[in-house]
Amino acid sequence: MPEGRNEAAASGDDRISALPEALLLHTLSLLPSEEAVRTCMLARRWCNLWKYTPSLRLIQDDESFGSDEHFNKFVSHLIVLHDRSPLVNCEIHLYPDGRQPCPYVQAVQLWLQYALACHVKELRVTDYCVTTIPSNSK
Repeated sequence: MPEGRNEAAASGDDRISALPEALLLHTLSLLPSEEAVRTCMLARRWCNLWKYTPSLRLIQDDESFGSDEHFNKFVSHLIVLHDRSPLVNCEIHLYPDGRQPCPYVQAVQLWLQYALACHVKELRVTDYCVTTIPSNSK
C-alpha cells in the first residue's frame, strides 16, 4: 500500500466523505436502495445523503428482506422519507425467485405514483410473478 494511504488510514481520515456531494449521490444511486440507506451509519455527513439520490433501485431480495411484508414496509417508508426532487431513474424488481401471486399490488401502485410524481425519466418494472391466464376453452 502506498505511504499516503497508510498515513490516511492511521490518522483515521475519511477521504470518501471529503468528495463532492454530487459524486457521493451518483455513487449511492448505483446501489440498491437498501444498501444506499445503510450508508447512513458510516458518518454524520452520510446520515441523510441517501434521501437525495437521483435514482431508486427497489430490489426484492429474500436474503435482505426475509419476507414480502418487510420489503413492502421498507419501500413504503423509503418513499415517505426520500426527497421529492426529480428522479433520473427508478427500478422496481419484484419476486426475483418467481413466486406467485403479488400480495401487495396496491402498494406497488403507490410506488409507481411516487416515481411519476417525481417526474422520473426512466422507469423500469420487472415483475417475476408467475401469472396464470384463465383459459377460454370449454
